[in-house]
Amino acid sequence: MPPLETGYGWWFFPSQVVGQFICTVCGSACEVSRDVDGPTSWAEAMARKHHIHDRFVCPKADEPWHGHAVQLVKWIEACPSPSAADLARRDLDALLAEHAEIE
Repeated sequence: MPPLETGYGWWFFPSQVVGQFICTVCGSACEVSRDVDGPTSWAEAMARKHHIHDRFVCPKADEPWHGHAVQLVKWIEACPSPSAADLARRDLDALLAEHAEIE
């Protein structure tokens, strides 16, 4: 499984600004860690910078099917063809429905 990417499995917000966050990939309520002191990007980490923030992580982000859903979402976002994007969106909807029934 590839590492989580900001915007597809985890999200950062200023401390105490967002009460709850729903995963933009699968619709699950994210788990929150409040008042985390650390970097929120690779560049910030390399510069050894940090700040207080809240971190939201999808509880399903480590599941292989969630990684597949992320790939579909990214493909849909980048697809220049509306009809091909609609077809991929149907695949994504079916994948999410399949795993909503299991869990």
